[in-house]
Amino acid sequence: MDYQSSFDSVDGLFSRNGPMVLPFEPVHSHWFFCRQENGKDVWIPFTHYDSKSLEEAFHQNRRGDHSINIISTQGGRYDVDLKERKLTAVYWEEEKFPVRRGTWFSKMAGEVFVPYEEQIADKLEGEYRLICKTGDWQKRIDLPGGETIILHSENAMIHYDATKSWTDVAETLYKNQKTVKRGWEGTCMPDEGEWEPIDHVVFVSHGIGSYCDLKWRTLNQCVDAFRLMSRNLLRDHFNFAGKKGKSFRVEFIPINWHGILHSDNTELENRIKRITLPTIPIVRYFANDYVLDILFYSSPKYCKIIADHVASDMNRLHALFLQRNPGYKGGLSIIGHSLGSIVLFDMLSHQPDPSVKSSSKRFKNCVDAGFVTQPAEVAFENELGGSGSQEGLSPRTSYSRQGSGSGSFVSADYVVPPFMGAGYPSIRYPVLSFKPSAFFAIGSPVGMFLAVRGVTQIAEDYSLPTCPKFLNIFHPTDPVAYRIEPLLIPEACKLPAAVIENHKSRQRLHLVQKNLATVASSLKSRLLDPVRALASFAGIPNFASLAGLPSKVRAQFLNEEQPGVNVTPQTEEEPPNDPELGPAAPTPSGSRQNGEIPKIKVFGQLNGGDRIDYVLQQGPLESLNQYLFALHSHAVYWDSEDCLLFILRQIIDIERDNLSASMEESEEDESQYI
Repeated sequence: MDYQSSFDSVDGLFSRNGPMVLPFEPVHSHWFFCRQENGKDVWIPFTHYDSKSLEEAFHQNRRGDHSINIISTQGGRYDVDLKERKLTAVYWEEEKFPVRRGTWFSKMAGEVFVPYEEQIADKLEGEYRLICKTGDWQKRIDLPGGETIILHSENAMIHYDATKSWTDVAETLYKNQKTVKRGWEGTCMPDEGEWEPIDHVVFVSHGIGSYCDLKWRTLNQCVDAFRLMSRNLLRDHFNFAGKKGKSFRVEFIPINWHGILHSDNTELENRIKRITLPTIPIVRYFANDYVLDILFYSSPKYCKIIADHVASDMNRLHALFLQRNPGYKGGLSIIGHSLGSIVLFDMLSHQPDPSVKSSSKRFKNCVDAGFVTQPAEVAFENELGGSGSQEGLSPRTSYSRQGSGSGSFVSADYVVPPFMGAGYPSIRYPVLSFKPSAFFAIGSPVGMFLAVRGVTQIAEDYSLPTCPKFLNIFHPTDPVAYRIEPLLIPEACKLPAAVIENHKSRQRLHLVQKNLATVASSLKSRLLDPVRALASFAGIPNFASLAGLPSKVRAQFLNEEQPGVNVTPQTEEEPPNDPELGPAAPTPSGSRQNGEIPKIKVFGQLNGGDRIDYVLQQGPLESLNQYLFALHSHAVYWDSEDCLLFILRQIIDIERDNLSASMEESEEDESQYI
């Protein structure tokens, strides 16, 4: 069987009586970009909005107008260079992705449609236009590499791979063929797109290591998932009628600092590789890539590198964002995970305080705070050999820390001396060009770091100089997370952290069952208290009706003191020893000893007097074994709808004034057309 006769036999399967002339209609196109996933090229469609913008610019360039060559896509996070057909990230470093205008597509059995290269697609479109005029189907089109496309009919177009020998064509014909399709309809399901203006910006900083979770996702991938999840939550949980039916939009931008220390071209990484032992390579890789980040931040040299990079990156991105969004009126918040929250907390703690304008007020504030005195402050400056502040900046009161040797308290300054406590290097922290609206610490060990630095108590009037809100969000079994409120108010250790509501506006079933058991125990106690009082008043603790009961049961009923039996009734205000939130902390000296939850109305000024510590609810499987899910719980925040919805509610509360102004403007615009 020769080459030509093989195709003739296939053509006979699709032959028709006479020419079939079709009216020609322009092909419908859609734009795609290519990513590498699991070692394979995956062509991802642009959104409808972005594809329309690219198509308009494409036709404008064809007409000779090359004034618009860079098109902003994906909500302003990526730019497309039409000339080079490349997709480039705007706010972070990432490889460039190929871009393709899709008009003709091919698909293997069981796979998805892939757009042809534009040169091949143009060639196929030209042949299709000619067939529509002549009705001469069974058209064979040869491609480079020996591949062939045969247009049998409008609904039967086949792409055959290169075949060296046609003796086995009957066996390989259907194995190597691809279905060919004209037009993008039915090939994919793109989203509508992001065209609305941004209402709030969030910078997100990662913790230790190059990967953020157990799925081995990078920070960019986790932030992408965060962004998509926020769009769904905002659409499902909030109604912004004042924005003409449009949803509230929050933009998340990653801040990556891990690469500056672990890049292959740095001398530090090369030195670490030279001194690393060759045994147990996986464990040593984990230690070098993750654990060393903590040691780096405790080193004055590399702590300075990390702080400078994070601050300069945020300042650069803030300026770039305002340049690309000149009409932006919203705020900016910060999220820090794990060690990233320490970096951000230290940086925000050392920003210039706009309320401190003179040295006299500086000392007055320190004395009023109750943890710093003027002689200690002078000694602190002498230790530094100067004023201890950056040029043009006034130091401010900070959280209290005991100085070594003198026993007096000193305040944190822009230059932090090494005698202030463990893990607090002496560096000058850079100044941010913006004032964050809120700082969200997730899975954060800030409390532990402050404790090992010598912090005994944070002054209740202490606040971050330029950031009015600070919230500490953690999972109950996260081994890295620590609380903040007990450092402000010692009695707060007996007060459980505020529970974050489930995103479905209900409490998890296994927690509901525990609460029902607690309520039942409380009701039982209330019913038995009058009986105990009556028995005590009558002076007959061992009346006949209870004589036959076991001693332990009788002790519970009559509140008798039995050896080894704890009969102290649990009051309604006593915090339960809930495994979801962990056991109650030991009662500190000077706090209440009667087991009651302290009634605290104001939790310092770190969060404007509101609660600081917020705990997520455990899932049903996580409650079965806390140790089994401990490692997973430190990375659970990136996929937690509860955590993200709580953050979004805080952000919307911040932007409420801007939303009200937007609603008023919308009403004024609508009234002009009535």
